[in-house]
Amino acid sequence: MRLAARALPVGIHLEIFIVGFPDEPAPEGPWTFVATEHPPLGEFGFKIRRRLPLLSDLVRPLQGSGPFDIGILTNADIELTESFYERILDVWSVVGGAVSITRTNLPAGSGHTKLVDQVEHFPEHPGHDCFVAPSEDWSRVVTGSVALGIPGVMKPLLWGLGDSRTPLKTLHGTRLTVHRGDDRAWSAPGFRDYAEHNDNELRQIARDTSARLGEDALRRAPSIRAYLDEPPNSKMLIFALSPGRSGSESLARLFASVPGTNSGHEREPMVMGPYLRMTGFEGMTSTRVARRFKARAIEVERELFPEGIYVDTSHLFLYTFGDIVLEHFTTEEIVVIRLHRDPLDVVRSYMELGFFSRRNTLGPDWHFWPTWPKSFMRMHVHEVRSEWDLAFGSMVDFYRRQADFLETYKERLRVVPIRTHDLSDPAWHDSVLGSVGLGTERLPQAPGIEERWNHKGNERVRKLSRAQVEEEFQSFLERFGIDEKELAELGWHGPF
Repeated sequence: MRLAARALPVGIHLEIFIVGFPDEPAPEGPWTFVATEHPPLGEFGFKIRRRLPLLSDLVRPLQGSGPFDIGILTNADIELTESFYERILDVWSVVGGAVSITRTNLPAGSGHTKLVDQVEHFPEHPGHDCFVAPSEDWSRVVTGSVALGIPGVMKPLLWGLGDSRTPLKTLHGTRLTVHRGDDRAWSAPGFRDYAEHNDNELRQIARDTSARLGEDALRRAPSIRAYLDEPPNSKMLIFALSPGRSGSESLARLFASVPGTNSGHEREPMVMGPYLRMTGFEGMTSTRVARRFKARAIEVERELFPEGIYVDTSHLFLYTFGDIVLEHFTTEEIVVIRLHRDPLDVVRSYMELGFFSRRNTLGPDWHFWPTWPKSFMRMHVHEVRSEWDLAFGSMVDFYRRQADFLETYKERLRVVPIRTHDLSDPAWHDSVLGSVGLGTERLPQAPGIEERWNHKGNERVRKLSRAQVEEEFQSFLERFGIDEKELAELGWHGPF
């Protein structure tokens, strides 16, 4: 709220409402104060006394303001960066519908001006604290008596905003909103009765939403399943998009820790070696028949564990069997977890492990070489000066190949992005698992997940500095005429 005035735009008609309790002094500023209609939750009947407003009071000004172009809702503890409103208009011109915007977390207790202007240096949080939608969306949202300051409070907006058939879009990494600290006080055991209150309210909203939308409710918002006591969609198949060395094994362990999943990494039969070289030299179309055995093997696995969701986080999905899965399983829901690790860190790992060295005879069995005829990099052998060229070329091939895959199959896929370093954050566990309808209530704290994704450290053949990688990368870009702008558009700097 303190930065709302600082973010006021020029040339945009803006009306700001601040919601607060009627017995509190109205804050001064360029806004209209709106008093809550409902008594605060927590003054009576709970173990620990609190004064929590209801989500319905926060939404009410948007529902009673008449028609408007864009309505924005944020929590009081969310700060806006200076260009917030102008950038929202830019987003709206592209998306044209309801979106949720994730926040950046800053250290608690820090001075705001300097840090808010440097938000790119701080981590993103996957929580939903800012929603943007047209007036007709806000008018039909049902919030019940869900209270703020308790887990799950924004789920009615996730379930109710946007198109009734497609998932609400979440914009990650925009750096448009900021929150200070992440003490998660609401997660303390003493607040369990508050959590039960919201849970009961959310169950009723889920039942109403399901009655109104039918199967579309489950399809567009998988997190609603837990509140309907619906099991996860057993017809769902989950895979990963990754160049390798990006946490795919840890991702498999995360899914394996959830009851009702049949999860593994590099699952048999592995479509590697000759099949990888087959796609590299002959292409995907002409080799499809030879690779169909993978679809049959997945069928057998699912017959052996029919109630479990099949998960395979192999990085070879993109290179050797993703097309087979989508051709064969035409009625199943296909989810791909888009894993992102800084590409230069991936290349550094490649080089330290000697993946593209002449001494590593297994390299062509596991990695797509940019010198192969069907590479998206199309690097001629005589152009290769060192392993660096092969490693960087392989990464460029991956990003171009991934973009082509996502565009080709965009109507069939549910894409869930996550950065490798976020695999150790329970908040991101909840985000990833919830986005595919897997409840996390019984999820154990998987120890060591942060270290496991780099477990090959003892197999290094050399040690390299980040500065060396960056220097070699600039040389590679210049010699092969690679445009950094193209790489950025392909997701080189992040999966969002």
